[in-house]
Amino acid sequence: MKIIYTPEGCEPREWDFEPKRLLNVEAELIEDVTGWTFDEFGANFLKGSTKARHAALWVMLKRETPTLKYAQVQFSLGELDVEFTAQERLLFRAALEAKAASEGLDEKEQKALDGLIELEAADAAPKEPETLSGELIEEERER
Repeated sequence: MKIIYTPEGCEPREWDFEPKRLLNVEAELIEDVTGWTFDEFGANFLKGSTKARHAALWVMLKRETPTLKYAQVQFSLGELDVEFTAQERLLFRAALEAKAASEGLDEKEQKALDGLIELEAADAAPKEPETLSGELIEEERER
């Protein structure tokens, strides 16, 4: 997955974020600032927790600025985005569907599953060809 950070007036920055590849020190820092175990952090990150995503962004920024404090990382919600690969989305969907069948989903999990299903449907839908503007249509006719 990618973490994409676009502070207002700045160029976007992005990182490949693979929780299993974090150093133990980074995982422990995340546990310290969130108060969650690393597994709880992962689950909350996937559910869209702002605190979890804040911690992940902080760790990515801290790699470049080791003295950076968690409280110094402040952002508007629109400045931070997470993108999952198609394969990650399929894995999340399968896990959520398995949990739904065995024990049920809470409201956030159901919303996440619904969103994954919508994304998959949108990815599978045939794409409409882009329409040309009036000028481009005239150029094409002249050729």
